[in-house]
Amino acid sequence: MTPMKKLTNEDIKNIANLIKIYIPEEQLENFKDQLETALDAASVFDELLLDDVEETSTSIGAINVFRDDFVTESLNQQEALQNAVHVQDGFVVVQRVVQK
Repeated sequence: MTPMKKLTNEDIKNIANLIKIYIPEEQLENFKDQLETALDAASVFDELLLDDVEETSTSIGAINVFRDDFVTESLNQQEALQNAVHVQDGFVVVQRVVQK
């Protein structure tokens, strides 16, 4: 196994920022140790000889797994809104999730 580059606390802070989590300063070392352990375990894949393996996006050879599109009867507005908790002017009203 090839030894992995050791992570720094700054690396852990950057990763935490990328995945939008907060890690307190006093827990950085613990997270660093855990991530290094996981990356070391995954490094065995670096040893695989894959030069002669063709790249693929599917392992079963499927080319087009989509069904044919066809028109069917759909719900009218009243049926579509019948289970909505709050309706206003024919639209479902939900709580704002994006702040200005």
